[in-house]
Amino acid sequence: MALILLHSPKGGVGTTTLAANLALMLASRGRDVVAADFSPQDSLKLHFGFRPDQTLASASRSDEAQVVAGVRVLGCNRPEDLADPVAAIRPWLGEGSMVIADIAAGGGETFRALLPSAALHLCALTTDAASLAVLPQLAAGRSFIAATTAQNSLFVLNQVDERRRLGRDAAKFLRRLVGDRLIGVIRRDEAVNEALAMMEPLSKFAPTSAAAADFIRFGDTIRELPALRPPVARNGADDAAIRA
Repeated sequence: MALILLHSPKGGVGTTTLAANLALMLASRGRDVVAADFSPQDSLKLHFGFRPDQTLASASRSDEAQVVAGVRVLGCNRPEDLADPVAAIRPWLGEGSMVIADIAAGGGETFRALLPSAALHLCALTTDAASLAVLPQLAAGRSFIAATTAQNSLFVLNQVDERRRLGRDAAKFLRRLVGDRLIGVIRRDEAVNEALAMMEPLSKFAPTSAAAADFIRFGDTIRELPALRPPVARNGADDAAIRA
């Protein structure tokens, strides 16, 4: 089991987009993936082609989970789920599965409740001035979110326009600040919004787009992290050799 939390203290940084595309990419690589929407905005489903008026199966209705491109998509934003998020996803934390939880910027309580069970926390930032304003707090040791100092908290820089000086400088600054904890840079690409408007996954709507390529690299990086590698099955001969 591996629980991945997508949460940023700054809204509007594309956390939901990252969660959906990471789930789809990992499923395309053969992983058993569950995408759980803990955001009251209820927008994760749009990235999987669901209409705004469609209701996702709740975590408690496991036999009714909708599956898109190998990803089981769940709505975990009901009051009872948000009151006890650990109980909401417990039935899905099976051996070898990956649960990707999309948590709103204002969902600090949900995030803190799930963090002890998480293998990984991904914090998204963008190169806009509001996001950059919180970075000096990290350098000064004043974490804008308690868990970003944890070993399993990593950063993703989203919607980067490297044609602009601010985008280039922000990426350089974040790399210097957090080092190898910056594990992904996703370029700004209008295909992301166009895919959402067409209610299609980006990988289907624009598979050759710049952002699609970035999500593939990002997903492969995540997939190879030691904490997220699937367990290696051993046969009897292997077990005997180990005992010997």
